[in-house]
Amino acid sequence: MDHSDLDQSEIQRICNTAGVHPDLPVCACNPVLGKELAAAVLKGAKTPEDVCAITGVRTGCGIYCMVNVFRVLEACGIELENPQDHRWYKLTLSLKDVPEKKAASIDKMYPQTCMAADWKNYNETRYTAAGVGKEEDHV
Repeated sequence: MDHSDLDQSEIQRICNTAGVHPDLPVCACNPVLGKELAAAVLKGAKTPEDVCAITGVRTGCGIYCMVNVFRVLEACGIELENPQDHRWYKLTLSLKDVPEKKAASIDKMYPQTCMAADWKNYNETRYTAAGVGKEEDHV
């Protein structure tokens, strides 16, 4: 997926909003990068099927990468309605999907999880074009 002709700051913004790193694979079965998902949507993809066809994501299990496809579509303002015969499953797979209050309540019930601290760390970290982390902390 060639993204070189697109506004790189817009790709970065979409990836930040979606919670995917632009330079890391979003799929365990196919090494599609976060920025390639964003580029597919910027180039006209409007559905998960469009994103899959353009990028090659979801060529294996089709489970974990779909969460990232949904996030990128949502970050671009595309709201999806499940088709009648759909096989789309929007699963909660990361701390990004857990509300802060829920993380705190899990921490109270199971303090060994350190869920609230992990949630805070995750949500305070932002992705940068150079890599993961706050810009001033990046080496």
